[in-house]
Formats: sequence, structure tokens, C-alpha cells
Amino acid sequence: MSHATCSPALTDGMRGAVDADDVEIHYLKRGSGPLVICSHGFPDNAFTFLPLVDALAEAGFTAVAPYLRGYAPSGAAPVDQYHTCYMARDLIALIDGLGFEHAILVGHDWGAQASIAASILFPERVTKLVALGWSRPDAAQRLHYEYLKGIWHTFFFQSPSAEQVLAHDDFAFIEAWWRDASRNWDVPRDTIESVKRTFRQPGVLEAALAQYRCRHVPLRDPQRHAEQARIAAGPVPVPTLLMHGTHDREGRLDAFVGDGVPGYFSAALTRKVVEGAGHFLHLEKAAEVNRSIIDFILAQS
Repeated sequence: MSHATCSPALTDGMRGAVDADDVEIHYLKRGSGPLVICSHGFPDNAFTFLPLVDALAEAGFTAVAPYLRGYAPSGAAPVDQYHTCYMARDLIALIDGLGFEHAILVGHDWGAQASIAASILFPERVTKLVALGWSRPDAAQRLHYEYLKGIWHTFFFQSPSAEQVLAHDDFAFIEAWWRDASRNWDVPRDTIESVKRTFRQPGVLEAALAQYRCRHVPLRDPQRHAEQARIAAGPVPVPTLLMHGTHDREGRLDAFVGDGVPGYFSAALTRKVVEGAGHFLHLEKAAEVNRSIIDFILAQS
């Protein structure tokens, strides 16, 4: 079995923080060698990347898993500062703060969006990119019922009642979310509890929803507005590995293997489908996913 669990046990020496545009970004760190940053998505936290962090450390890398802005203990920001251009700058601040010139970026879900954004805006700082559970539908797929069913939450999270629904019954929504997103996996109780502990912290729920809501909030800074337009247009100019589970939410696999993806990347692109995995493929099929990522990183390009 390759399923991974995420114990929160970690020594203080493996924690740290850097300042990024007045938001303190906290991280977990293991290993030494070239830098690999592993960024989580929603609803999640840095601990769920520890199985990959451990594997990368054993393979000779400095592996870092940050808490995205707004996810405690990282600091929060105004609602218009959760656009991916800001999240991209958080990753560059991590590279600088850890004393490196460049890094390999690995991201899942929103962490993948942030990593892609950093690769577009700062390609000289990113040597390779790995995006997990990410897809880019073409214009026709965006109108398909199956695809829209798979992203229903992006509409619901605009509702003023979203906070109340997600927090109800000690964040029962989040547990249901995990189990629905990875239907073939018996999600470990310690994983669910770790994520719930994060969301119980003041301001985390509001920050997590701000990632979805900020797209409807105009960027006041002209430079950031231009950066966000560049991210939307692409292309990604660094070698990239994309991985996606066959049992992720409705419509997402079709978008992943469809024609909307290749044109967004101008460097070497590898797409890999992970059989039987849902949205949290890096935990469900940890051995396979970890091996694929490490092989991709080590390969000459």
C-alpha cells in the first residue's frame, strides 16, 4: 500500500518563516541540497506534503512545505491580495529567505496555481515545475455540465453563507470534501484532524475563501493587475510535469488530457495520469507520485 498519513510531529528546528510583502510565510523544512518547495491547496495545510518532503530529503534535496498566505501560522492579507500574483511572490520570498537563487516548485490545487504563476512571472528563479490536481479546460469544456459540476464550489464560495456552512459541526464540510474528492481512499483520521486544526485558527476560513473570492475583487495595484493578466495568458516557460488522478472530481480529467493544456506551456511538458487516484493523489498514491516527481526532477532537461 502506498497511502500516506500526515503526523503533525515535527521538531522546532524544522520550522521557519520568511517575510513576503508584509505577510509572514511559515514553512516546514527537511533535508539539504537543491531547493524544492511543495505548496498545498484547499482545504489543506503544509503537513500533508510531509510524505513527499521526506522522500525529497532522502533523495538529497532541501524540501520545504509552506503554509499558503492566510493559512495559520502564516499571516493573512486583505481580500484583494490572494490573487496568484501575490502567492507567486510568496514563493520567491521563500527562495530568497532560504538563501537560494532558484528552486523547483511542486504544487497541488491552489499550490499548483501559485507555482505556475511564479514560473510565468519569475522563470529565471524556477528550474522545474510539478503541478498536481491541476487542469485547464478549453473554451468548450468550460461550458460542459460535467466540468461545471466538478467546480460547483467556486460558485458556492461566493455566497455570504459559505463561512457558516463550512464551519458548521466542527468543519464537517471539510471532512466531507476530502472524502468526496478522493472517493476510493479511506482518508486517515489524523489527516482530517490536522486540516481541521488549521481551519479552527482565527481568520483561516476567511482567507481560504478569499482565494476564490478575490477573482471578483479588482486589483488596485496596476503592476499586480498586469502580472495577473500575464498569468492568465501564459505560457509557462519552464519544464513541467503535470499529474492528475483518474478519479478526481467530474470533468477535471477531461480538461487535463484535453487541448486546453499544451498551449499554456512553451517548454517541455509531461502529462501523467495516476490510475485510481482522486484529487489528493500525492497522499493516495504516495509511492508512485513521489517516485515520478523525483525522477522528473533528476532527469536531464
